[in-house]
Amino acid sequence: MDIDKIIYDCIESSENIYIDTSTLMNVENLNSFVIKYKHLFIENKKRIILTREVCLELVKHLSGDNSHKRFLSKQVIKVLKENITLFKFEDENLSINEAKRTFADGALLARLTEERIYGNQILITNDKNLSIDVNNLSNSLSCKGNIITVYKIDSEGLLCRVTKEVTLESVSIVSKVKDEEVKKVKRSSVITVCSYLLTFGAGALVMKYCEPLSCKLLKEIKI
Repeated sequence: MDIDKIIYDCIESSENIYIDTSTLMNVENLNSFVIKYKHLFIENKKRIILTREVCLELVKHLSGDNSHKRFLSKQVIKVLKENITLFKFEDENLSINEAKRTFADGALLARLTEERIYGNQILITNDKNLSIDVNNLSNSLSCKGNIITVYKIDSEGLLCRVTKEVTLESVSIVSKVKDEEVKKVKRSSVITVCSYLLTFGAGALVMKYCEPLSCKLLKEIKI
């Protein structure tokens, strides 16, 4: 069967489609993915959901001290602005303080656990540990529900199905490499969204309250 047909059918049969922040931040792959697959989502009248936690993490990167992440997050916003009909944003009743105590991976797992009762779900993530957790959730005996399909975006922007077996094998290889090196990389902690927008102007960051994120994040941040 044609791989695009398989993905089309999966999108068509899924109630919700989510994407995590780390996948968005790989901007070149994200842009290639949008070019290749946008029509499949539009034809199915489906949008990719950026949860509150994902939105706030983008805002966090935009205002953070890490110049590389600031640059990447601006590029993400540019892609989102150019493809606003493909994405759905969540940002109701949020506060900046919430950002300091929210764990995005846990929030996504909780969301998927709840939503799979009502229908099939898709998660797009390049996070190997999150992929394992979500695939384990799909096989959970105590939390029965519908299918959660995990995809990653590869270096060419292609959607690739991630199964439990593939992810575990990949993690095993990475673990061996890390054991040989000094463990420098720790898994990033993640956060939630706020109803304040970071506006860029003359190199300065201004906190500004405005409309829902679909408007404020895309229209009011000057790239």
